[in-house]
Amino acid sequence: MSKVIYDQQGNVLENPDLELGWLKASTRTEHHEAVEYVPDQFHYEVIREYPNGGKDVERVVDVPGVEAKEAWDEEIPILLYVPYTEEQLEEIRNPVHTPTYAERIEKLETENQQLKEALDLLLSGETEEVSADG
Repeated sequence: MSKVIYDQQGNVLENPDLELGWLKASTRTEHHEAVEYVPDQFHYEVIREYPNGGKDVERVVDVPGVEAKEAWDEEIPILLYVPYTEEQLEEIRNPVHTPTYAERIEKLETENQQLKEALDLLLSGETEEVSADG
């Protein structure tokens, strides 16, 4: 069974717009009232009669009884639709560029090479200026 999606007012949503909001796992408390005991409603049917007047009978339940239960609360898992704030929507519309792994590796390799060259110069005793740009 899939979880039901609710908005923040408790209304069921069929197809929420996930470009304007997100789904949050949550629970909803459902209260169940106490149930009183109700006995079975039944009758007896004769299965077999004997010459001496004896009978075999069977108890046949016409309406099943109900066991007593105390009142209880049930936590039902749901999904809650949370609309994005204006700030979040603006960030989604205009994302900040995050470098890819390949871009980050290339930059780190370049910087590493520059550091090696600067270290080689320092260790060789030469006094050549090294720029940060390479």
